[in-house]
Amino acid sequence: MSQFIREGFSEQWVQDRLTLLDIAILSGGEGLAYLIDETTRHCPEFQIFPAKTLKGTSYKQLVRIELPKVGFRHANEGAVRGKGKHENRRYECHIFDPRWEADKAVADAHEDGREVVIADAAEGVMLASFQHMGGVFYYGTIHDPKSCAGLLEIFDTKMEVDATGTTDAQKSSVWGIHASRDQVQWLLGAGGKFGMSAVREQDVLDAGGSAYVAYVQGLLAHLGIGIRDLRSVGRIKNLTSQTDKKLTEDHFKELWAKFQNGAKPTVWLLNSTQHMHYWNSLKTEHDPNPPMPTSALNIPFVITDSIVDGHDGEKQ
Repeated sequence: MSQFIREGFSEQWVQDRLTLLDIAILSGGEGLAYLIDETTRHCPEFQIFPAKTLKGTSYKQLVRIELPKVGFRHANEGAVRGKGKHENRRYECHIFDPRWEADKAVADAHEDGREVVIADAAEGVMLASFQHMGGVFYYGTIHDPKSCAGLLEIFDTKMEVDATGTTDAQKSSVWGIHASRDQVQWLLGAGGKFGMSAVREQDVLDAGGSAYVAYVQGLLAHLGIGIRDLRSVGRIKNLTSQTDKKLTEDHFKELWAKFQNGAKPTVWLLNSTQHMHYWNSLKTEHDPNPPMPTSALNIPFVITDSIVDGHDGEKQ
């Protein structure tokens, strides 16, 4: 995670986070840890946000949503009394178990040995898995109806700035998140199980229903997403390439103002399109080619492919 230190995150901020890679290493799965390290480079959501292990597959949390009333009083007068408000939130982990299959005869005949075929197949399914889960992180069941809820389905829409773009094929968002230790986190159910099975030989069926022997390996995890404080997540929505609908510093300022002091965003997550639009907004007659921005309002950018254009929360 040294790249995040270079991009403006403190070393302590990085060290305080137990990620999926850390859990894989602690579980003794060095081979899996290598695959995660290779593939999560394409999915920064797994490097920034911590992972919390659960004994079961659901997580119930009592969250304060309103502070009690307090105040001074005059002599011989009763004190102001009032209770704060709390609500229970329940987060569910859903089964995620993709697998790869490779024809045994083909793999055994490979010029460099079956190990090359197996390693390539395992890395491919791992990369595809992280890319899929990256989409779930933001879009949840909009991205995959059988998945857990994503940020769009959990966060408070009061923490939202509307850029008012109307070109559906271009609409996108930028997310601001106060990424403190346990505010936004991945949830790993079933005791934090996250691992690949042993490679095994198994009969599988082709498209016509005929059987052949293949090497098979699967990934098993129970995954969810939790937000402890809904005020720690906000977004700028409906960003397009239309005139006056592109990402600018004013959008960042407006969203930043919605966060409470002490819980301001610590990271902006955006895709390459929005990064380019923001860069273009910085160009002036006197400075037609400013440096590529790495932050806004001194809050670092993280560029991610998991936030897509033309998919700003609508069912597809």
